[in-house]
Amino acid sequence: MLTPEKINYFNQLLQTGNVPGPEDSADWEIYKAYQNSQALAQQAAAPVSAPIPPAAGLMNAPVAAPVAAPVAAPVAAPTTVPANIPTNNVSNQAMAAPANGTSYTMDDLMSNQMVVDNYLKVKYQQTFIGNDVVGDKEIYVAINLSNVVAKLSIKGGQPVSYASTVDGKVCLSGGSWLEAVADIQKKDPKARPYNCVDLPMTVIKEVKGFSGNTVAAVGTVIGHTTSTTNWKPWVDFYRNLPQEVRERGEEVYVKLTRRDVSKNSNNWALVDFEYVPLEQAHNLGLVSEPF
Repeated sequence: MLTPEKINYFNQLLQTGNVPGPEDSADWEIYKAYQNSQALAQQAAAPVSAPIPPAAGLMNAPVAAPVAAPVAAPVAAPTTVPANIPTNNVSNQAMAAPANGTSYTMDDLMSNQMVVDNYLKVKYQQTFIGNDVVGDKEIYVAINLSNVVAKLSIKGGQPVSYASTVDGKVCLSGGSWLEAVADIQKKDPKARPYNCVDLPMTVIKEVKGFSGNTVAAVGTVIGHTTSTTNWKPWVDFYRNLPQEVRERGEEVYVKLTRRDVSKNSNNWALVDFEYVPLEQAHNLGLVSEPF
């Protein structure tokens, strides 16, 4: 029987990234069905015209350990699906139910959608935009903070499975987030939800390769989704932005650099973000607008 005490117990398990033992399997299935029905009811009750905010609470939450990030407090339910691990220029994940319950609108198709020309990827001692190797040490971009999508993701198994949510209830690919977490943890017991952001960014200075070829022209929109290890650099950048800029969700100019890391015989790379104030951007010739 699914008692209030058992519901609280399951809630605590989820928040710590665990699943119950086999003795609770029947109640666990009932619990997942209950949570899913609650999420669907919330989605159906949402007004059609109401904007769907990103999970901004993740931005202000304390920085968690990369592998054991807790599940954040729920916010508004999403109606569309952003890319988890993009394989082409436009996310092509399955869609949740349309907001008006009958047919999709342009708002449904575009909300929380990372639509870009190409993707920024970093590996140890290598930076790529799409399949092209970047020769520049610095990449200058503009990031519209109102377009940043903060979410929880989990990955695990072989081949790797991914799932994401912006409200802690509905999985962005459809269905229950709780069920998606449980399914992935069956494949990989060490898998844990982690914080991340989808970042659409507009190039404001031509990016070149080692031979002087153009890798990304000014105006190219590139996307990047932070990894488990890249969450802290993003949070450090975000917290150091002027408060009024964060509150208004303004466009900011940013310098991106790759940081190579070696530890315990493992090598990887991070993206570091540095805020470029308007006056400095103007002096560097990145923008022509007055300051």
